[in-house]
Amino acid sequence: MTRVKKLATAVAAGVAAVGITAAAAAASDTSHRSSTPAVSHRAASAARQSVGHPTPPGAPALPSVVVGRGVLGGKPWSVTLTYYATFPKGFTPPSPPGLLHSPALKGHSLLCTNVVIDGAPEGHTTDPWAGCTMVDGARDTDHPTGASLEGNTDKGTTGSRLFLVHPDAAVAHATMTFRDGRHATAKVTAVPGTAYRAYAIPIASGQTIAAVDEYDAHNRLLNHNTQWR
Repeated sequence: MTRVKKLATAVAAGVAAVGITAAAAAASDTSHRSSTPAVSHRAASAARQSVGHPTPPGAPALPSVVVGRGVLGGKPWSVTLTYYATFPKGFTPPSPPGLLHSPALKGHSLLCTNVVIDGAPEGHTTDPWAGCTMVDGARDTDHPTGASLEGNTDKGTTGSRLFLVHPDAAVAHATMTFRDGRHATAKVTAVPGTAYRAYAIPIASGQTIAAVDEYDAHNRLLNHNTQWR
């Protein structure tokens, strides 16, 4: 079910998939001790799922960036952000939530997060706008930051997973520490010409998170989070 939304999510955490260390890469294809994820985390929902958004022939290339990609459990994964300055053809803004006379949702642009895990769009969705959020231009200061666990099994709580983060502006890179002592480190990636940034890290089936540390461009610790599993 598609729920294009514009609401704040909280949970500072971070890891981006492009700069994964060798230790994390080894962890991505190895099963480890199983663990039930903490109730406090926000599992990935259908509103975060998406499929590709092809550009029509002859149309200018859309601002887009690959946040991360690789192989997890023998199958490809990737996270891509795409920005539309105006609503693309085929997209219909949703009705305002709540009461009949609720104010209309703000924003005339669209930010889409395309998540592929286990070689398929997350949730196996066929809705091209399922992972999109309405934004107000290229630098919407109200665009929410936050983190989520993305996956095709039990809403990202078991099996192969991706830890996806839209970080605060000061965050430049982050390190994830797993329960077995391994680490994964990566940098924040931005859509060119916009303020929209993200990072992601793959988590192998059975692997669990001990901590996530976020740093600024001067390698100063900004956040230390231990609530994720």
